[in-house]
Amino acid sequence: MHAAPLLSVVMSRFNAALRIEATLFSVLAQQCPGDMEVIVRDDGFSGDPAQALRDTQLGVAAARNCGIEMSPCACKALINADDT
Repeated sequence: MHAAPLLSVVMSRFNAALRIEATLFSVLAQQCPGDMEVIVRDDGFSGDPAQALRDTQLGVAAARNCGIEMSPCACKALINADDT
């Protein structure tokens, strides 16, 4: 059994295919004193078939809340797919 990561970065996205790569690189470039996971929640994305969990356009808050519920970590950072 693996221990939960120290930090979960919960990213919500909606039609952000052109910006998500830069955002992921920005997140992964951060220093964390322990393990970090990134959870990407997709709010009804209508583009490439990226490997993201999908909601049905319930809004950024619903996508984010679902990602928060998925995380076993006590410490969570919230980010949008177009943040860098």
